[in-house]
Amino acid sequence: VMSFMLFGVVLFGLGVVGLNPFPKLDFFTYPKLGMLVESCCFAAALVNRLRLQQQQLADERLHRLAAAEELLALESERRAALEMAHQQGLRLAGASHDISQPLASLRFAIEALRRQDANAAITQHLDHTVAYAQTLLSDLIQQTQRDLPTAVEPLQLGPLLAQVAAQHQAQAKAKGLKLRVAPCTATFQGSELIVSRILNNLLTNALRYTDRGGVLLGVRRRAGGLEIQVLDTGPGLMPDQLERLQRPFERGDSEQAGHGLGLFIVKQLCTQCGYRLSIHTHIGRGSCFAITVPTVSP
Repeated sequence: VMSFMLFGVVLFGLGVVGLNPFPKLDFFTYPKLGMLVESCCFAAALVNRLRLQQQQLADERLHRLAAAEELLALESERRAALEMAHQQGLRLAGASHDISQPLASLRFAIEALRRQDANAAITQHLDHTVAYAQTLLSDLIQQTQRDLPTAVEPLQLGPLLAQVAAQHQAQAKAKGLKLRVAPCTATFQGSELIVSRILNNLLTNALRYTDRGGVLLGVRRRAGGLEIQVLDTGPGLMPDQLERLQRPFERGDSEQAGHGLGLFIVKQLCTQCGYRLSIHTHIGRGSCFAITVPTVSP
């Protein structure tokens, strides 16, 4: 740019002293041409500078975008880790909650032993309860490496319901309730451990929140499956209570409320096994908690 300006000044000076190299051009034109060339060069330089700035801004945006994507990936990993830890915590809490049930049953049985001489029925009850607690502990250890095992085997519902109900008879008698089991000869393919966990949680809740009458454990045949029912004569549940109690660590209003995990565990186990949980409740008349399990054949 300076060279063009200097060239224009030199030509103008030559024209002033009468040595105009281009006689056909007025020497006053030379400064104008120099300024025009200078303006063109300045505009070209400005355009080039703007282009460089735009390229720099684009590079910065790409860098920020890459950094944002990296932060998003790290945040996703963090949330996934938190969710995994949350699920593991819920699984451990659920197993611990289930372990507390046979231990509570043992406490009732021991109290019965104190009031009367030991007999074969109580001894068998203690044996089943301890075996169930040991199974839960073994399952808790296995869950650190894999999901809850669901070994499928033919299950005779009649003996299974009687066995589960026997573990809660002491709790029912302590509250003056009748715990009955309807006769059943149905069979289906399932996991005895998981079905026992589901029924133990439902019976524990039914006995805990029922103050009069009793609890009935039975089975009804439905199209394509069996419906295992736990019916109580408790106070019933309002819709908002029913929705809230299916979330983890949400407890009922009773003074004897547990840890708020029973119904949540039942819901999780049913989802895991493909069972359907349905609840029918009437205020002041009681509730029916039903688990529909599919059958291979009618």
